[in-house]
Amino acid sequence: MRKGFSLVETIIVVAIITTLLIITSPLFIPEKIKYDQYANSLTNIFYRAKMSAIFNLYNANIIYNRSTGIFTIFIDENRNNIRDSNERIVHTFPTTLDFLRRSRTRLQRVLVFNGSNWINLIFLNQETNIVTFNRLGFAETSTPNTQIIDIYITNTQISNRYRYEYVIRINSGGNIRLIKRNL
Repeated sequence: MRKGFSLVETIIVVAIITTLLIITSPLFIPEKIKYDQYANSLTNIFYRAKMSAIFNLYNANIIYNRSTGIFTIFIDENRNNIRDSNERIVHTFPTTLDFLRRSRTRLQRVLVFNGSNWINLIFLNQETNIVTFNRLGFAETSTPNTQIIDIYITNTQISNRYRYEYVIRINSGGNIRLIKRNL
């Protein structure tokens, strides 16, 4: 009688190998694809903030934390454009497993066009309010007469052959557009 593996043993080995492949597969995704996914996800976050403002009939603010690189959307029920502990947080981006935590992709700068010139939004403190969507879906910033908001994100780990950056452009009417620029 010949000895071999039984069907149950073979199924267990295949299940273990499949589980290991599923767990480690994100490690093999090229950095360029991760960067593209991050830019698309961030654009969707701005759409989510806009829709949150419209559905809740309150302003929705997007705050960026410089030290962690995390964007937070909260509903400004007090209407003071400052995040209070009792106000609802709609979404936090990215999650702790996102590759942004490895400091490869960062918000580079935010430029605001007020009709005559571009102004660089300066990050003075830990958390800075990037954009506020009012309850009608219009975009505002702390700069008066804002017409266009450009949010630049850059990945430092992509080789020179694929060197580009993404710009998320939001106009005062609330239109959100993702633009890819070669460097």
